Amino acid sequence: MVNSPSSAIYAIISLTDQSRYVGSTARLDKRPDEHWRALSTGRHFNRGLQAAYRKHGANNFAFVVLEWIDDPATLADRESQFLANAMRAGHAFNTSTATKVSRGHKLSAETRQRQSRARTGKKRPGFGAKIAPLVSKDYCFISPTGEVVETRGLRGLCDQHKLNVGNMSSVARGRLNQHKGWTRG
Repeated sequence: MVNSPSSAIYAIISLTDQSRYVGSTARLDKRPDEHWRALSTGRHFNRGLQAAYRKHGANNFAFVVLEWIDDPATLADRESQFLANAMRAGHAFNTSTATKVSRGHKLSAETRQRQSRARTGKKRPGFGAKIAPLVSKDYCFISPTGEVVETRGLRGLCDQHKLNVGNMSSVARGRLNQHKGWTRG
């Protein structure tokens, strides 16, 4: 029986405009799920891919194996070639042809111990416990036209007036004086 390779060069392709994120992995059984989880929770490290995913939705993206790799040592070189081609064509979410391949890198005992100490005593939110529902706060702002606006939660107000939630939160807490003319009421 021949073992099929688990190393591959892959792409996450936008079906709307054929833009793609190119990557490589030695764990093809796990990597697609890691990408989809990060994208669906809004935490993907590639901002361009995350923005397109938010705009077009999950159904407009596909995970495609571009090439199976027998020797994991060649992953970085092959990934760079596929990535350079995508960037030349103007269809890449990646911003650089530099690849970060760390397969086989062993941490020193000192580094592992330091990381262990850093994690000691830290609680993992939601692990083994129920998470309390979010409770919206009441806010009062003065709009650029001078109107007093009271709202529960920031998301609706910010979406309606095209404001940044983080900046409006900073205005409400007094860290910023104003955002797009909006001030604390």
